[in-house]
Amino acid sequence: MRRLALWRHFTVVAVAGSALPFTLLGRGEQHVSSLTSVPNASTPLFAALFVAAFLGERLRAFQIAGLLPGFVGMGPSRRSEGRRPSCCCPSPW
Repeated sequence: MRRLALWRHFTVVAVAGSALPFTLLGRGEQHVSSLTSVPNASTPLFAALFVAAFLGERLRAFQIAGLLPGFVGMGPSRRSEGRRPSCCCPSPW
């Protein structure tokens, strides 16, 4: 019986922490700019910083080295915000 209760807790955590948010993000991105993918993709980066800042987890040098390219990669996508894509076809929106 205890094992079943444990699996129920795992199911709630999985649905609330992973399945539901990413389903809603995917649904929302169908109706909003593609730039919403930037915060979605940067979630693990900010989660690592949050854990280091508030939960006392120590980030090692190789972990910090892994975070840097992620933050650098967000720069070009933020600069293009508000610009129309340069393509040959007009946007239907």
